[in-house]
Amino acid sequence: MLRFSYVSDLEAYRELLPDATSAAERYFPPVDDLDAASPEVFELVELAVNGTPQKIRRRVCNEGQVFTCNLGSDVKIDDAVTVSYTYRVLVQQHGRVLHLDLAQPTKDFRAELWYGDCGIRHMNVVDYLSGPRQPQHTHLSTSDPGTVRRSV
Repeated sequence: MLRFSYVSDLEAYRELLPDATSAAERYFPPVDDLDAASPEVFELVELAVNGTPQKIRRRVCNEGQVFTCNLGSDVKIDDAVTVSYTYRVLVQQHGRVLHLDLAQPTKDFRAELWYGDCGIRHMNVVDYLSGPRQPQHTHLSTSDPGTVRRSV
């Protein structure tokens, strides 16, 4: 089972940090009419194990929202698996830094950032990824001037 939690309660967030059953936990302080339970704030769009899409369940609670997904009945406890997932997140504007935190060791990590039509004209990437290969950054243009992508 994998669990992704988005909470607006700082104490609930701190309790999730050492929890080994949590795949990812994020704190989203309430802003205006948005809190961590708002669907606009976070959505786990898809998750696959060894290339097989898995069913995702969403549960809303007082602290925020939790997405859970079973790894599948054919996965044994000592099996190595490839987990891939896509999510949407609302990033609060606190300055000019977007930090991606990789909670688990990863292989062939890839991230795509779309920042068209939101006032950002340029993005610099500073990576702190360690591994045998040097990270590659690519600026991808599209035919739509409102859509700009950066692949990391």
